[in-house]
Amino acid sequence: MQLVRKCVCLQPNTNSTIDTADANIDTADANIDTADANIDTADANIDTADANIDTADANIDTADANIDTADDNSQTKSLLRAVINYLNIFDNTIDCYEYIDTVKDEKVFLIISVYDEKGEYDKALEYYEKAIEIQIKSLPPYHPSLATMYGNIGLAYNRKGEYDKALEYYEKAIEIQIKSLPQYHPSLATTYSNIGLVYHEKGQYDKALEYYEKAIEIKVKSLPQYHPSLATTYSNIGLVYHEKGQYDKALEYY
Repeated sequence: MQLVRKCVCLQPNTNSTIDTADANIDTADANIDTADANIDTADANIDTADANIDTADANIDTADANIDTADDNSQTKSLLRAVINYLNIFDNTIDCYEYIDTVKDEKVFLIISVYDEKGEYDKALEYYEKAIEIQIKSLPPYHPSLATMYGNIGLAYNRKGEYDKALEYYEKAIEIQIKSLPQYHPSLATTYSNIGLVYHEKGQYDKALEYYEKAIEIKVKSLPQYHPSLATTYSNIGLVYHEKGQYDKALEYY
């Protein structure tokens, strides 16, 4: 009898438990339906994002080809705007970093630099800073591409007349180039020339000459005898001597 009483006592609780379980199953079914709907929406969003990325990639390739052929037309400008929009596809920076690693990021950075060529230096710097953040996360510490980007940032500051900021970035560039490039690589000469130009603009003529001479040493060893870049640096050296009042020395370089 005791066993029967226990069974009888348990019966109401069991029914209640079954009712609760049924309710939970109904709720779970509803949640599954909602989840399925969310998955469908997510799939649609992914398809849309993929389409946007494909379009952006096509714009990058076309714009890059136009840049290579110096085809400065309205189509190129439109594509450049599309490429800038492409960088804003992603809702968070990490997603952007991860995607950039899978595409031809140097083309993206090249196209962004068009802002610099258009004289929109603040806009150029905004995107250069984004680009350098991406490269710092994805490249080794002394990768030459980092030096290139630092050099571009330095050039933008130079053109804005912010010479100390320009020097800051040129020095970062040259530090990487010294560690990662051959001793007489032309890119080293370019950065030395740019540093020389900044000191020239600041009126620090002796410092300008120091860096112009470093540039010319590399160019003589790495470029053909009559390369235009050699002529440019010789002319800059001559101009410094002219501004120092050393006219005979200036003529020597002119």
